[in-house]
Amino acid sequence: MKKITIILFLMVSLSGISQVGLGLPDVQNFVVTADRSTTYTWNSGSRFDFEFEITGRYEYDEIKLSVYYESVNSQNLISLSRWNREGDEYLDFPTMTKKEWWTTISYAWQNKSFTIPGNRFILVVSVPSKNYYKELYYEAPQSLSNYHVIKYRGQTKSAATDSKCNNDQEASVGVNIQNASLTVGKIYKIDRGTGIGYRWYEVTSRQSGASNSADTTIPSSNTSSGYYPDCSTSGGSDEPDLKFNLNGSSVYSDANSFDISATHRLDFTNSMLTFNFLIDNIGDAQSNATEIEFYRSGNSIFDPNDDAPINKVLSIPAISAGNSDGHFSKTLFVNDFESGLSGYWYVIAKIKADDSNNSNNTVAVRVYFNPSRSSIKFNKNTIQREYTTKKVLQIYNLSGVRVTKDEISSQDEENAIIQNLEHGIYIIKSGENTYKIKK
Repeated sequence: MKKITIILFLMVSLSGISQVGLGLPDVQNFVVTADRSTTYTWNSGSRFDFEFEITGRYEYDEIKLSVYYESVNSQNLISLSRWNREGDEYLDFPTMTKKEWWTTISYAWQNKSFTIPGNRFILVVSVPSKNYYKELYYEAPQSLSNYHVIKYRGQTKSAATDSKCNNDQEASVGVNIQNASLTVGKIYKIDRGTGIGYRWYEVTSRQSGASNSADTTIPSSNTSSGYYPDCSTSGGSDEPDLKFNLNGSSVYSDANSFDISATHRLDFTNSMLTFNFLIDNIGDAQSNATEIEFYRSGNSIFDPNDDAPINKVLSIPAISAGNSDGHFSKTLFVNDFESGLSGYWYVIAKIKADDSNNSNNTVAVRVYFNPSRSSIKFNKNTIQREYTTKKVLQIYNLSGVRVTKDEISSQDEENAIIQNLEHGIYIIKSGENTYKIKK
């Protein structure tokens, strides 16, 4: 009888062991961190942020992350992310690890919209190879403020950098900032609503939720992008400083991922690589109108003597100090690259900036050029690859109006028609295939 009691005790004890550290998959603590003041719709190309905690050993398996609004059905699908779809990353999280994620809104939200405050969101996590499926729920509060202690650093960015690097003992104040969570250690341009306008403040501490001891409560729109001061280059005259805002930028390709840090793919003769950039001017002076140039590179480091320029540029206007501008969109087609290009390469985007800080003027995107695709360009002298049967190509704009309808006999012909479209966002229906492009 004692032996049976001991076995039962062990069984109960083992059943209560956490999955953390055992390599078993688990996802917890789903939170929507997207901008609470935005009205989200597919038509606007809005960015949607969320975070979660994950543990377990997934090895090279794909993890599907689906986010829904209010209920789990296809009409409410906000986004679908296929993490590690290519199986080129070994995923192992021995302890609970927080992951910050963002996507753009799915086509299910064409001509309809949703907001964050007061609504329910569901994250569905699926790992078919591990037989893992879980639904996590997040009820967004009607209002959300976080308490920040901020220290005054100066009226200009250069003065703020000097103050921080000299460790000047400036006054601090506590403020509640609505729908925002600023990073401790960064310096932000903030309007506290006192009538003196924007000044530069360092965030010295932060806590979740509002505090009754706060001096005031301000909206998130009263804050700008923050920066970490570089004390090796502090001081000097005010000038613009253009940089890519990687959190606000995205790339679309055959990889079905908008993440600019993902490995993207060009698998077909009509494949395209669509960039959407958000550009910050973190300097203290307005920038001049300029351009973004594109290069093909063997690595992620820009080398003007080695990298091949791509004959496409993207114009960006002047941006005032401390502000952001975008989204600036440019599509590169397979035919924009050298004929026969295959394997892994990098496409580097470079801002032609005239500021002295050129360390933040480039971004590199890893791209896989599928060697099985054809590299023949379409023109009137080219021998086209014929479809077995002709296809009907229909192109629609965001309003649902059909722009063109053509009968095509090759992928090259389809590519040529798309290249002649005006700038904008389109839905392409080619035979039984449907996809979206931005030009």
